[in-house]
This record gives sequence, structure tokens and C-alpha cells, in this order.
Amino acid sequence: MPNWRDIARPIIAQVIAARPGAAERELRIELRKVYPFGERAYHPYRIWCDEVRRQLGKPRNRNKRKLKAIKLVVEATRAQGLFDQVECETE
Repeated sequence: MPNWRDIARPIIAQVIAARPGAAERELRIELRKVYPFGERAYHPYRIWCDEVRRQLGKPRNRNKRKLKAIKLVVEATRAQGLFDQVECETE
């Protein structure tokens, strides 16, 4: 029994292969027209969007929240000047 990705993969590949050299925007418009799962919601739509990203060569940012949190911590420590003048004592 095929899963959502197995159904989506050849449809997306066919649209991309039919338009070599097309801009990403044009490809996305065409891909929107051939969406096979009815309503654009829930799990099938997420799988469709993920497969489109994969086939267009776009990386998926799974750790976006973590990176944002780390960036905020680094900015806060710099703002407070905690690591500006660190002196290391050597023996």
C-alpha cells in the first residue's frame, strides 16, 4: 500500500521534469495546480510540501527554534558584556 510520499513523489518529479530551467515560482504555481489529495490541510499536505522542498533542493529547518534560542542567549551575553574581558591565569 503506497503512502502519501510515494503518491506525491512521481507527480512532483513529472512537473519539474516537464519544465527544465523554469523559475522556482513558476514550478510552485504548477505544483499547486496538480495537488492530488483534495483539501490542502493536515498530514497529506505536510508530506506534499516536504517532498516539494526535497525535490527543489531546499533544506528543511528542523532546528529553527533551537537556533533562535541560541542566538538570543548569545546576544544577551554580549549585551551584558560577560565575556568581553576574560583574563586567563596560567601557572
